[in-house]
Amino acid sequence: MTPGEIAVMVNSGCSLVALIVAIWAKLTARNASDIAELRREQAEEERRLAKIEALLEQTPRADMVHELRVDVAKIEGALAVIGERLKPVAQVTERLQDWLLENKK
Repeated sequence: MTPGEIAVMVNSGCSLVALIVAIWAKLTARNASDIAELRREQAEEERRLAKIEALLEQTPRADMVHELRVDVAKIEGALAVIGERLKPVAQVTERLQDWLLENKK
């Protein structure tokens, strides 16, 4: 082989390697619009995650819910007692109203 033939073969090999690298780079590279879209999607996901975290922070814990249930039960019991104690007052009021209607002039 002559040095000219070797130079042609080396140049051809380099050109082939350059072509393969260019094709590979084109196939694997992302363009600017793809990157911008990925960033927008990431920002949207971060916003949604922050919203979910805020909602979870406002959600009462199990022990707090239990305490609320106990307190509501106590209030219901107190209201039942008040209702029972008001029955005689209602009866007296009804009798007084009847008496006033009978004795009106």
